[in-house]
Amino acid sequence: MLCLNAVELYFIKDLLKHNVRFLIVGGHAVIYYGHVRVTKDLDLLIDTSSRNIHQLRLAFAAMGIELDDKQVKRMGAPKAIIPIHSFRIELLTSIDGISFSEAYSKALFLMKEGMKIPMISFPHLLESKRAANRERDLEDVKTLLEINRA
Repeated sequence: MLCLNAVELYFIKDLLKHNVRFLIVGGHAVIYYGHVRVTKDLDLLIDTSSRNIHQLRLAFAAMGIELDDKQVKRMGAPKAIIPIHSFRIELLTSIDGISFSEAYSKALFLMKEGMKIPMISFPHLLESKRAANRERDLEDVKTLLEINRA
């Protein structure tokens, strides 16, 4: 089950309304695939094409979020993390092991409150977690594989 709070749903609804291409990744994806654990924020992998960045800026403007020039510039940079503090959301311009276009091509689209929300696929989540090679990510992989074997 996809567990998003009201603020996260509001944010995602506005992204979808403005045709922003993104995927839920990170802790929310881990939880969706069965490993219930704490996550501090919502991680969204964004398409960094100029068209998508333009749409993202329109969505932010509609939500009253002002972006400074530094944040806008970082949206086109690889490996950038752009925190949206008022929402406890991080926008990621890339993740380890897989490109946005490859991940998006295999995304699951989950229905939640009438919205089709894109989620990274299970194999791509595992691939990105392995490639990140951090202790927490490797623990996630181990636990997810155990849960999904049962």
